[in-house]
Amino acid sequence: MRDEPPNDSIEPAKEALARARELLEASGLDSAEAIIERAREAMAELERAERMVGGGERPAPPGKGAKNRILAYFLERGVDVSVTGQELRRISGIQEWARRVRELRVEEGWDIRYDGNAYRLLSREPNEEVAEAWRLAHSIRGTSLGARERILRYLQARVGQIVTSELLQYVAGIQEHGRRIRELRTELGYPISTYIDRPDLNQDEYVLEAAEPTLDVTERQVSETLRKTVFERDGYRCVLCGREYGPGALLTAHHLVPKIEGGSDTDPENFVTLCHRDHATITGEQQKELLKRRRRRIGENASDES
Repeated sequence: MRDEPPNDSIEPAKEALARARELLEASGLDSAEAIIERAREAMAELERAERMVGGGERPAPPGKGAKNRILAYFLERGVDVSVTGQELRRISGIQEWARRVRELRVEEGWDIRYDGNAYRLLSREPNEEVAEAWRLAHSIRGTSLGARERILRYLQARVGQIVTSELLQYVAGIQEHGRRIRELRTELGYPISTYIDRPDLNQDEYVLEAAEPTLDVTERQVSETLRKTVFERDGYRCVLCGREYGPGALLTAHHLVPKIEGGSDTDPENFVTLCHRDHATITGEQQKELLKRRRRRIGENASDES
């Protein structure tokens, strides 16, 4: 004879059943994939209710919560073995299993990758550097600074190091963190490299090359599309000294004919790739020449008037 379920499991089981019913009765599903995903969510709730009624699910003891169960499952399956989200949902026993996977990866440094279909654990040991990066992000996020200032402080604490969009979004605490990063570069002049500037970076990675602003206004106004075109044409190498992209080597698309002299901001032929050092030297020389021309024009106008 089957044992009666404990009294403290009846109400949670009913709640799980109610959630499953709500999921199955929900409208607005407009694709087969959405219907299947909704069915999986409902099944997870039904399985949870079944475990409760059978006395198989209890509040996890310390150290045995959903996150720990997920980690133990990964380690049990082994390195580089595919694990589906459905498996993780079942093992964790909670709906927010994906959040726990993220916590393991971001907060504790476990190298867990997702390829669009399944998850894989790539190492049996956590990466302490990743965990330390998250702890720094957590401490800055807790300050009273604005979103842009928090992003800047985090980047300045990791000058020359690759920082992911995921971490910067966490630090900022807002969805529009990408806009704040662009503002730091285009409005304040901070030399933040992206995949446009360095092909060794992924689209969700950034590097602050120097702690202080170094970009002048002409650099900030050049579009990302044009910069990418010029850099690719020149092989991501300074046309003067031959310096390549890399840590601390910020490349810039330099105007051959300055905009103030009628040079184009949109024609790639009016640009060459320079390292920041050579760009600063040439820009300084151009500015001196422009100043000389202005002085000559002022002198000529004064002579005409006299």
